[in-house]
Amino acid sequence: DNGRPAHIEYFLDVTEVEQLRKEVEYYANIDTLTGALNRDKLIERLDGHLAGWDKQTDFTVVFLDVDNLKAVNLQYGYQTGDKYLCHMVTVLKKAFAQKDVVGRVDSDGFIILLPGYDRQMAEALIQSVLEDMREVRFASAPNLVMSFSHVILDLLDEQPGFSKAYDIMARAEDKLNQAVKSHLLC
Repeated sequence: DNGRPAHIEYFLDVTEVEQLRKEVEYYANIDTLTGALNRDKLIERLDGHLAGWDKQTDFTVVFLDVDNLKAVNLQYGYQTGDKYLCHMVTVLKKAFAQKDVVGRVDSDGFIILLPGYDRQMAEALIQSVLEDMREVRFASAPNLVMSFSHVILDLLDEQPGFSKAYDIMARAEDKLNQAVKSHLLC
C-alpha cells in the first residue's frame, strides 16, 4: 500500500458463453431427432404468421400424420422408425422454400406452414414429396414403404375462427381424424 489507487484489469472472453447461449436456444426450438422445429417453436411461428397475415394472400397449413409408425417401430425397431422420421423431414425440407416451415407436433405428426401457397399448389407439392418418399428403401426394412396421411387447410377458405395456432391445429386434427375414419369405413 503506497497510497496510490489500485488498478485491476479483467478481461472476459465471451465467445464460449455466446456459443453456449446459441446451443441452448437451438435445442430449445428444435426437435433433436428430426431437426424440424419443435411444437412450441412451430406454434410461435404460426401465431407470428397469423398476426402478420393480411387475410388476402394465400396461406396453407399442411398437417401430416406418418402412416403406421407404431407398426414400423414394432416390426423393424425404433432405430428404423427414427430413420424413417428423419428421412421424411429431410425430404420435406428439400421440397419447400426457405420461407416455409416444417415442425414436429407429436410422435408421428408434422405441420408445414406454406405462406404464399394455395390449396392446389400445396397438394401438388405434397404429392411430389409422397412419391419421393415411397421410393426410399432402408437396408433394415427393404419392404417398408414410407407414407403419410395429410390434410391441407387453405386459410383463405377457412379463415373464420382462425385467430391462433391452436385453432388451426384443432381444425386440422379434426379433418385428419375424419379422413382416417372415412378411409377405414370404405
